[in-house]
Amino acid sequence: MTKIEMRIPKGWNLALAAGLCFGLANVSQAQTVSLAQQRTETINGQQYLLTSKLKSIVLGEFTFGFNHTVGYPNLDSTISRIGKAETPAWTVTRMTQASQVTSANLANYQVFFANYISGFGGGRTGGFTSAQQTALQDFVETQGKGIFLMHSSGDSPVNTSWPWYSTTLMPNHYTGEAGAGSSNSTGKVGIWSQNNKAAKSHPIMEGIGWGGTNPDTVSITGMELHTFDKAITNSSITPVKWQGLLGLNAATCGRANTCSGGSYNYTTAGGPDGWPISWTFPAKKGSVGYFMEGHDLVTMNNMTKIIWDKYFKQFMYYIAGYDTVLVTTGINKSSLDFSIDASGITFHPAEVGVLINKPGNHIVSLYDIAGHKVKEMRGSRVPVDYNWSEELKSKSGVYVMRVSVSGAFKSRRFFVK
Repeated sequence: MTKIEMRIPKGWNLALAAGLCFGLANVSQAQTVSLAQQRTETINGQQYLLTSKLKSIVLGEFTFGFNHTVGYPNLDSTISRIGKAETPAWTVTRMTQASQVTSANLANYQVFFANYISGFGGGRTGGFTSAQQTALQDFVETQGKGIFLMHSSGDSPVNTSWPWYSTTLMPNHYTGEAGAGSSNSTGKVGIWSQNNKAAKSHPIMEGIGWGGTNPDTVSITGMELHTFDKAITNSSITPVKWQGLLGLNAATCGRANTCSGGSYNYTTAGGPDGWPISWTFPAKKGSVGYFMEGHDLVTMNNMTKIIWDKYFKQFMYYIAGYDTVLVTTGINKSSLDFSIDASGITFHPAEVGVLINKPGNHIVSLYDIAGHKVKEMRGSRVPVDYNWSEELKSKSGVYVMRVSVSGAFKSRRFFVK
């Protein structure tokens, strides 16, 4: 039997040696934060760290003359379930009376989730007062927060009693529905426009898909699709920077060209990309989100609970708005096109570098295969990005980067060719 001997160079510790000899990418394993919660972006040539402001969501669970109980309990459970599982956990509260919608009551929330509020935009018994309408508009456009319209919250016809709803929140005005439960309202729903890379790469869509090859679709049975006076994709009403997220492939419906069982042609109305059923767009400083489906548990079960929860979790993080902080770049500019690690220490996937956003004094050290320290940097300012690829471009071999900050420690092995 051949004897294999492992020699550890002088000055090395066992953790570093183990990282090299046994191929450990990271000494500590930490969950990756979704792009919707925290990510880096290049804005005007500068790198920024974006962190969602989401801490609290308020669910609007009141009605204007029609109680849509077939849907809202499931979304109540969904948002509450997601919120409890997040780190840090979200505060999820409820408004059961429209009279609670005031500027003072909305002040502590980042998202107003309009949960199946029939007649939300007007047209039914009751409705918002002028002050309540202004409170929600300011919540979004002035304070930079998010509003989400779920199913019947977007089914109001055009109504002059709340112009902002009809011109901004839902510029496509409800005219009817598809008759939920009909075999004709079964079709395939997938990522909006398979040729639209913006949808697939959008932070809300990270990890959303049902496997297989394009189109990433899932059959949803008994949908209650809505019809509108104009499709949201009609250029005369499409909001600036509108982004479709999920869409219906109308050709897969139970009856040719329609999922309504009637004469409404979804293929023509929706355009070549199908019929959009979920989207988002900015409204001045804030954001709007919309989801047409979810009339009962069927949609969640068809999508699978895992994808359903992930979709709504990432949607809430995204529309809540972001704290944006300039990244201090160390040594060289980096291409920070990766999601952030929950530990606050995120190694570059390809370059020899690390992004640190965990507060506290930190030490970043780089060692070669022989255990010699090649470089070391110390600091306390965050977020900061260290990228030493340029300095190693004329070298080759195996290098290990070690990072310690505020009691946390991680290391990663890099192969330099």
